[in-house]
Amino acid sequence: MFPDKIGRMVVDGVSNPHDYYNGTVARIFCYDRFDAIGVSGNYTGNLVDSEQALTNIYEACFEAGPSACAIYENSTDLIRARVSKLLDSIHQAPLPFYNDSDPSNIQFTTVDYTLVTQTLGQVMQTPYELAPAFAEAVVELEQGNGSLIFQSAPGIGIYNAQQNDFSCDSSLPQPFSTGGLEIYISIACGDRVNPGASGIEASLLVYEKMIEISPFWGPMWFVESSGPCA
Repeated sequence: MFPDKIGRMVVDGVSNPHDYYNGTVARIFCYDRFDAIGVSGNYTGNLVDSEQALTNIYEACFEAGPSACAIYENSTDLIRARVSKLLDSIHQAPLPFYNDSDPSNIQFTTVDYTLVTQTLGQVMQTPYELAPAFAEAVVELEQGNGSLIFQSAPGIGIYNAQQNDFSCDSSLPQPFSTGGLEIYISIACGDRVNPGASGIEASLLVYEKMIEISPFWGPMWFVESSGPCA
């Protein structure tokens, strides 16, 4: 409100307000199919560089070499193909995970496409910290071992923060709750200024645009952003 009184500033978590409230990004992208409807509360702008971010990880792996990157291949494309092959395999046949090394805390879950994809999504956001451990987890998954993707280095595995939920000796003080998701949906979807943009037809067009922008991350981002507002 008083820009003349600001010397230097850092803005964290920049969000496009037009995208968030009015859906102007989707309106521009899909004007020939969408102008009469409009899309409020879409998040397609968040996907603009996601495919490049994934490519950067594969390129860094190739440049690092086999001694530093566990999924190294002779080209960036081959590294991408290796990870894609694993994702396809997990998609078709999820891998059961069971750890009884500690009889007092038996852990179990299923390593599926969603878990691995969301974990890779985390890697895209903090590659320097998480990419090396993720590469090692990929190698273990190729060998039928899901332990590393579930409980390896901090930050790897979307269930790390809730590992106790997946044990026989859970000491949670209350039943499992998706309260965070429920709160997010109430706020994000309630902030829409055009309620008429809700519904299957509008959401399907947003979903198609997200896939067009990012074939890899688009489907998962839809579930985490606009999807719940359908």
